[in-house]
Amino acid sequence: MQVTTTTTQESTSPVVATATTTAPTSQPPLPPITNTSTTNNNNNNTTTSTTTSTTTAPTTATMTSTFSTKTVSQTPKRYKCEVCQKRFTRPSSLTTHSYTHTGEKPFKCPVEGCGRPFSVMSNLRRHQKVHKK
Repeated sequence: MQVTTTTTQESTSPVVATATTTAPTSQPPLPPITNTSTTNNNNNNTTTSTTTSTTTAPTTATMTSTFSTKTVSQTPKRYKCEVCQKRFTRPSSLTTHSYTHTGEKPFKCPVEGCGRPFSVMSNLRRHQKVHKK
């Protein structure tokens, strides 16, 4: 990627900054973006700044190297929640999900005097570590 910046400035002259970014791609550049701002300093001099940026659209190769991608499962989601229509690949995942709608917490801490309930078994296992100190 190539970046070119040109800046000129005098006390009462406008400040002009231009940045151009190009990537090795055959796509046409995006339309330029221009930002202009005017400020007054203590000597009653007015300074105007104009910034123009031109970039090309990122290619798929650049985007995949920049952003992480989520792996999509090829397994069909056959199990559907009748309440919210969310789909799952495994019936056990649907069962665990259904607890969010019913409020059911079937997994209880076995430690005497605790008995804290959980809707997900792994959360119960994590909780049990507090009793092992």
